[in-house]
Amino acid sequence: MSRNVFRCWLAALLLGPACAFALEVGEIQVDSALNQLFDARIPLPTLSPEELGRISVKVASPTMFKEFGLDRGATLDHLVFSIQYDAEGKVYVKVVSIKPIHEPSLALLLEFGWPRGKTFREFTVLLDPVRRLVEQPAAGRTKTVLDTPADTEADSGSKSPSADIVVNRTIQYPDQPTSSPEASSWVYRPGDVYGPVKSGEGLWGIALKIRPDPGITREQMMQALFQANPDAFSKVGVDGLRIGALLRIPTFQEIADFTDSAVARQLAVTEKTMMEKAATDDAGTGIASAGEAPASAVEQVVAGTSASNLAVFPLTQPSVPEPIPPAPEPKPDVSTAEPAAVA
Repeated sequence: MSRNVFRCWLAALLLGPACAFALEVGEIQVDSALNQLFDARIPLPTLSPEELGRISVKVASPTMFKEFGLDRGATLDHLVFSIQYDAEGKVYVKVVSIKPIHEPSLALLLEFGWPRGKTFREFTVLLDPVRRLVEQPAAGRTKTVLDTPADTEADSGSKSPSADIVVNRTIQYPDQPTSSPEASSWVYRPGDVYGPVKSGEGLWGIALKIRPDPGITREQMMQALFQANPDAFSKVGVDGLRIGALLRIPTFQEIADFTDSAVARQLAVTEKTMMEKAATDDAGTGIASAGEAPASAVEQVVAGTSASNLAVFPLTQPSVPEPIPPAPEPKPDVSTAEPAAVA
């Protein structure tokens, strides 16, 4: 009897931390449909800013897909993840795609990295509206792997085993669109360079910050940045953005070519028209300036001097000096004159 009690106590001790310290990931909420850019959110628990800064989300590895018995489609390489806050201050994971999703259903297996380990969560998403009405999504599974033991087992140094937990799940479709963070006050223009990319920055947030016009969606800007800067990514997929990379902001024409954005195409036409008009005006100004003689230095000084700055002096007659009379000639001395000779 005591041996059975000890075994139960040992099992609870080993499995307890995996359940108690597992990251509680909420149900996925999808805001997109079939043949659209994927847009969803996954709620996260309340965490401190330090813990939140250590949370990472990505698609699980092929090995983990195989362990769950799932097929990892190439569509999952187009997903981008970012951690955001809603209007009420609640934390959630924003999941978007840079290309439309044409599959009627998606089997998502996501890896949530957190301070104590990793949590793998399976999501089944039905994008076809007909299938959503007639089919019930399969139950999702969660697996947590602790990298470090719990605080109560820190001294013993024992490792907690991983635990598989089957949970029920539903898909919700909110009526209200999700909120988005405010764009940066700095206005970036096509041809500018953003960077270097800092640790923790994702393509989702960068695209929102540097898009040259609000009419260009975040997903379109992400796709354009990915196409215009292939060397800035370490692997196929937008989640491989390199730290320290410099991102060139594509032109409106490039954005239109990459994403088929009507707004970017119209802006490209407007920009081209303005540049042609400016070139024509500059050419006309140069011809007109060449036919005019340059003004003299006196004309330039007079033209640049206002009437209020001119000093007025009264006109006076020039003074003419009076003539000086000549000095009188000296008279001869009679007493010293010689007597005239007597004939």
